[in-house]
Amino acid sequence: MTLLELLPFVAVALAFWLLILRPAKQRRDAQARLVASLAAGQRVMTAGGIFGTVRSVQDGRVTLEVAPGVAIELVAPAIAEILPEPAGGASAPGGSALGDATDQPATGDPAPPDPASSERGPGPDAPTTGEADRG
Repeated sequence: MTLLELLPFVAVALAFWLLILRPAKQRRDAQARLVASLAAGQRVMTAGGIFGTVRSVQDGRVTLEVAPGVAIELVAPAIAEILPEPAGGASAPGGSALGDATDQPATGDPAPPDPASSERGPGPDAPTTGEADRG
């Protein structure tokens, strides 16, 4: 085989490395740096979308406080992102750094339910698709 005949194979191998292997290694390295930088007191988001505050990091596990008095234990690579500190510093005791419905007093009456959408669905005597046509 000549060099010209090997060129397509070399091009495919180079493209595979550039498009698949190199970005995957960069993601692994970034995740390893994130896990290594975890410390108690940081606000984080898990890969599953759970927000919380790191309470301890040991033996590849993270204890995360997700609500006052509620802690869960995760493997450290489950942490997807370290969140920036709120502008005013630490969040108020009992409050959430992200804010929630309890931070604001309720105003007005709740919206009335939409009659077109029923939570219960049709009753047991409601006709099915085929029964309505039989008459």
